[in-house]
Amino acid sequence: MTEADRSAGPRGWPGRRWDVALSFAGAQRDYVEQVARALTAWGVRCFYDADEEIDMWGKFLPEELPAIYGEQAAVVVVFMSAEYAVREWTRLERRAALDRAVRERREYVLPAWFDDTPLPGLLPGMSYVDLRKKTPQQFAAMISAKLAGLGVTGSPSRQARTLRDHRGWVASVAFSPDGRLLASGGEDQTMRLWDPATGECLRTLNGHDGSVNWVAFSPDGRLLATASGDRTVRLWDPATGECLRTLTGHDRNLWSVAFSPDGRLLATASGWVVQLWDPATSQLRRALDAHNSITGMAFSPDGWLLATGSNDGVVQLLEPATGQHRQTLAGHRAVASVTGGGVQPGRAAARHRCRRRHSAVGLT
Repeated sequence: MTEADRSAGPRGWPGRRWDVALSFAGAQRDYVEQVARALTAWGVRCFYDADEEIDMWGKFLPEELPAIYGEQAAVVVVFMSAEYAVREWTRLERRAALDRAVRERREYVLPAWFDDTPLPGLLPGMSYVDLRKKTPQQFAAMISAKLAGLGVTGSPSRQARTLRDHRGWVASVAFSPDGRLLASGGEDQTMRLWDPATGECLRTLNGHDGSVNWVAFSPDGRLLATASGDRTVRLWDPATGECLRTLTGHDRNLWSVAFSPDGRLLATASGWVVQLWDPATSQLRRALDAHNSITGMAFSPDGWLLATGSNDGVVQLLEPATGQHRQTLAGHRAVASVTGGGVQPGRAAARHRCRRRHSAVGLT
């Protein structure tokens, strides 16, 4: 029995130094590092080799790695790939983890695939995660939830984060399609870009002369549109913070913007008018009459329809290609505004209108 086995670790897992150990090949380091950063930000004790460089310095790896992956972690996540299958160090890590899994007969090895490479040693029928369908942040959230389910960590729902930097109320927030960025806009006439995994404010974008009432990412994440009380829409490069284009033409405050699913149209709304733009050229394609005081918009998944919500308690369905009004949906109380944004299927994008005068963004 090792000294680690005799000691009492936290959370009822005796002798465990790590909640999770990550086993991977260097070719996938960029992806795995993002997973590790997200887990660490959420309070998960995560073994990621680059974070332990000083501690590992001078140690004899043929002895140290089996101890980490076979004794000191509550679970091991194996990131399988063609590169992973042939590396000597990953083979050592994998064998130690699989031996422990067989010995204890529990969910100890959590496999995830980057490709279709078969990996020797895994039990037939073992469930795995296809990483080609997950962003690093999504996969980190799955690991966190799994650890909570196994009783290794607390519930992920308790891992709340409050992002504080805006002065005044926050009007709108939006996740980038890959989930790596969170944009927020507010009364202080700024738009801010955050790392949702760490809560760090990465960049503050200035340029509007009025409150930033709505933020929206393009489907490919390369553009960020902001609608403002200064009657303009700005298109930004979220990677650099550069303002690429400014769209003018509305004569009232702008409250909503929405990209079509293919990213070829940008809808902007103020008062009772919706304008459709080519975001690549800033060319105005069409103006549509909708209803009074439009407060929210969303394209249908196929882009055939555009829904608009208003202070009159009504939703209208418009056909962007022709400008025709297709249907009016009534049922909301007229005194209540209809606001909201679109979530594209298979995307991590989300938008939310905040009517309360909070100066912070909450993540749970």
